[in-house]
Amino acid sequence: MQRILFIVFFIIVMTGCSEVFQPDIENVDSFLVIEGYITTQPGKHTVFLSYSRSYSDRTYFSGVTGADVNVIDENGNQVHYYHSGNGVYTANITDDNAAKIGSAYYLEVVTEDGAVFRSTPQLVVPSSEVKRLSCKYDRRTLLTEDAYGDAIEQEFSVMVLNIETNGILSSDNYYLYGYEAYLQCHNFFRDGRGMIYDEFHHALLSTYYSRNIHTVNADEFGNFQVRNDELMYITLNDLRDYDPYNPDSAELDEKRFEGLLIKLSQSSLSPDAYSFYRDAEEQLEAEGRLFDPSYTQLIGNIECVSEVKQEVLGVFYAADVSDYHAYLYINESNESYSIEIDSFPEFLFDTCTGIMPEDWIRPPI
Repeated sequence: MQRILFIVFFIIVMTGCSEVFQPDIENVDSFLVIEGYITTQPGKHTVFLSYSRSYSDRTYFSGVTGADVNVIDENGNQVHYYHSGNGVYTANITDDNAAKIGSAYYLEVVTEDGAVFRSTPQLVVPSSEVKRLSCKYDRRTLLTEDAYGDAIEQEFSVMVLNIETNGILSSDNYYLYGYEAYLQCHNFFRDGRGMIYDEFHHALLSTYYSRNIHTVNADEFGNFQVRNDELMYITLNDLRDYDPYNPDSAELDEKRFEGLLIKLSQSSLSPDAYSFYRDAEEQLEAEGRLFDPSYTQLIGNIECVSEVKQEVLGVFYAADVSDYHAYLYINESNESYSIEIDSFPEFLFDTCTGIMPEDWIRPPI
């Protein structure tokens, strides 16, 4: 849309027309939006139901209540998702009702008005083992804003995260990646008596990065093994310029970034779910540059199957999940380091003062 408006504006200027161009933005009726999943891992699984809103509507998305939401396998076994508020439906998945590799599942949603929505069956295929999550230093030219709010290009130092996996299947190796990431922070505070003491805590990585979608088609790699694929990059400013936990009775003397802890999850996808998330990823990454992907209509794998047809946009997937925990670090000389760890520290959500915790990971370089 930005490119179209620019082209129209350029034509107006070149023809000397002084009339202000105000494009009409078409308002469309609201329709149902669905996103849900079930995986091989126990835990809380979710299905999101909401109604779309127009471009000019600045209100929040409206969650759909009162729906009957179920995930059904090929033998008719059902997992019911209960409404937990604002259009979020959850199910507590155990080893007994978790998705099984080789089985197929579909989502069925029945709204209060009797409309029935159903996904295509999703076959659960194995997710290959994540072999390595590494990092490296790089420089990137990014679009940002100047002091006046105008778009400018600026070069930043970044930490780039790359994925490598093993290969399993001979085809249809489609993956969706998600992660939890925390900064490992070592701060020094000065109390009222002038004494300096240590504080160790973890800070959530900026939510700007957690909104990313990343997909991979491993069939594009030799032996179907993902090699050196870029998961994301983080500016070094965002790594080091965090807001430290600051007690009211103390003054911050120094803060140190001492690593990034990340839990990576790799979910296997069906071809139709992969196509949906790949297109969504391309749209989110587009920044209005010349060679950005053109905006396209997202095509989901859910349709209305009741007599009264209703518009719907949605995706459901059933996946095997592979997890990987890593510690990543980059020092002031821009030397990077990464290791696999068994799990996150036990005190992840606590703050330790004075004494370094036993499971604290010391920066190696």
